[in-house]
Amino acid sequence: MKYMLFVLLICTSATLFSQSSGNSRYHQTAPEEHQPRAVINDGQITLTISGLLNAKADTFVAFFNVTQVGETAAGVDSLMSLRINRFQTALRRQRRDTLAVHTDMISLVPRYDIRALKRVFSRTYNEVPDGFELQKNVTITYHTASDLNMIVTAAAQAEIYDLVKVDYFLSNVKKHYEQLRTQCLEVMKVRIKYLESMGLRLDTLRKVFDDDFATVLPQTRYGSYSSVSRPSLNAMRKDDIEGVKLHSIEPSPSKYYEAVSYTPYDVVVNPVVSEPAVQLTYQMSLKYIVPEAKSKLMLITPTGHLQKIGEM
Repeated sequence: MKYMLFVLLICTSATLFSQSSGNSRYHQTAPEEHQPRAVINDGQITLTISGLLNAKADTFVAFFNVTQVGETAAGVDSLMSLRINRFQTALRRQRRDTLAVHTDMISLVPRYDIRALKRVFSRTYNEVPDGFELQKNVTITYHTASDLNMIVTAAAQAEIYDLVKVDYFLSNVKKHYEQLRTQCLEVMKVRIKYLESMGLRLDTLRKVFDDDFATVLPQTRYGSYSSVSRPSLNAMRKDDIEGVKLHSIEPSPSKYYEAVSYTPYDVVVNPVVSEPAVQLTYQMSLKYIVPEAKSKLMLITPTGHLQKIGEM
């Protein structure tokens, strides 16, 4: 039996996406790559369906680092407790009963200074105790993304400025993955039906199925960014005419959130991302193994008849 393989162009409908080019594009030169949906190679037909689901996180944990120095261990602990208590008091004023505050002890270490000791023929430098340094982490668990603004304000009132990171959590992940899997399966069924309408008898071929899930958290999708600015023409003319040296201001680096683009996906659930979101991805692959065509060798007998080799 001989199998004829057809290269199929499968057209799927998808939500169109466009974006005005901003300053961040100055630092991106590599174009996005697009993976084919159907691949026919070496006697195999592989169908791949991928999906993306954007979900808003429902729990957040903000980490603040607090560092305090003092002359004595008791003194530095007292100053640290004063700042943390002031932080908690500012949070309670907001009447946010859903906030959970936890303090994590990091380190308490002595600090040393360098002092010179003069001698008759030499001078030595020795380390001498110069107080203590105490570090703690304060974690705030909250359930509304906009509460972070209030939390940062309360921290600043307690002279706590170091926001280390914010973790995002999504409850009932299994439910979201099941929704994404179901929609991808429906697209796969349509793709198979289209292939069969082209005359391919897929039900006679051996099948191999594989799928994979992945979760992309917002904290992993922040990229570095520097503003794009140039001196004005007037400033450059002054540099040329008056001989004044022009010193450009170095722009401060910043961060921006860039969600995973849904361009290469067949299924997209909640495509609009207006705030950092938990992005769930799913991919299923169905491979059809086409058996090799068996060649038939025929022999012409002395009597002029055709006979298969091996039947004589």
